[in-house]
Amino acid sequence: MRRRAPAPAPAGRPEASQPHALSWSARRFAQVIRADPCKALTYPAVFNLCTLYDLQGSEGAHKKQMIHSLVRQYAPDDFDVTACKL
Repeated sequence: MRRRAPAPAPAGRPEASQPHALSWSARRFAQVIRADPCKALTYPAVFNLCTLYDLQGSEGAHKKQMIHSLVRQYAPDDFDVTACKL
């Protein structure tokens, strides 16, 4: 009996097994935040994006610093900056 090939992933979305899924997810998440920072800069969004950056390795610190800059510029004064995980 022949096995069927797996169905292709939906367009624009990587499969979970692809090695670049993590970086794709982080890029997409950052695009959403940069598109409308006043609306998208919430504690959970910033925390989760910074966690993805931590998982990416050495370049994550610079990227988290950029998110921290967006937080300082657009987030309300009472925003908990510990979400940036700096």
